[in-house]
Amino acid sequence: MSDDVTIGRCEAAEIVDVMQFIDDHWAHGHVLATCRPLLDWQHREADGTYSIIVARRDGDRAVLGILGYIPTRRYDAGLADENVVWLTTWMVRHEARASGLGLTLLQYLRATEPHVAIGAIGLNPATTPIYQALGYRVGELEHYVRPNETVERFELAAFAQPRVACGASVAPIGALALSREDFLERAANVDWRAHAGGIPQKTSAYFHARYLCHPLYSYVVVGLVDHGSILGLLAARVAEHAGRRALRSWTFWDPPDCSSESAASCSRCWSLTTRSTRTCTTSASIRERSKGPGSVASTLVEPTSCPITSSRSSGAT
Repeated sequence: MSDDVTIGRCEAAEIVDVMQFIDDHWAHGHVLATCRPLLDWQHREADGTYSIIVARRDGDRAVLGILGYIPTRRYDAGLADENVVWLTTWMVRHEARASGLGLTLLQYLRATEPHVAIGAIGLNPATTPIYQALGYRVGELEHYVRPNETVERFELAAFAQPRVACGASVAPIGALALSREDFLERAANVDWRAHAGGIPQKTSAYFHARYLCHPLYSYVVVGLVDHGSILGLLAARVAEHAGRRALRSWTFWDPPDCSSESAASCSRCWSLTTRSTRTCTTSASIRERSKGPGSVASTLVEPTSCPITSSRSSGAT
């Protein structure tokens, strides 16, 4: 016997049930189950609904599964025609008697949320054949780590090889800290059109809303300056555990024609950024850089819509 199920977008009145589902079936004490301000900032739409697809059993209205997602249009309405959907919490109760419910949630999302690509970072390796059968490309996301040169004993990281001093092989470029108040003015001349056709697209409004206007996390956004012009952007924040800190980079927007020489310049700027935040980095400075121009680190993209950049850390697009 199978359950009769109704699937739809999460309404305002359903969000408490969704938070309870996350706590009961995803992870007890998960931040999205305990921090309503973060959940609202990440998923609440202007009309009061949430970017979460919910499956409910018709009889008792119990939540059987959810699929959360974050569309890039959320941070800039101007990206609606180039919207990229990033999947977040995707879970179906094991006892749900509805065949293929997880895939049905995904199909509902694809049919109701206009998009040019769907992606996710992090997946269960056992699901790889399913993604591939659906036409998704699965890859790995590479992670890069730069040790803080002033730290002798590390607790957040272990390095198999001795540290080697890195010298700059090209003239260093400048690093300019951008604030919530001055970002839009200073980034006004950034040539976002240079990434036309790339996926995902980003804009000044996107960077401003996604990082500098975050209600809970404090991000540092740095402009990479060459000859007075901003040629790239870096968004990072400090993550702390057990009294130790790491500077984690979340997005690196670089020129599309990044040659080996400009890449070396960007690397040099990373070094400048690390040193400028040394006082709050008592452990390692960790960076995760995207492999493609104008893209956040991604690994899952809908094949009919765009090319994919593979990296290292399982994911799908």
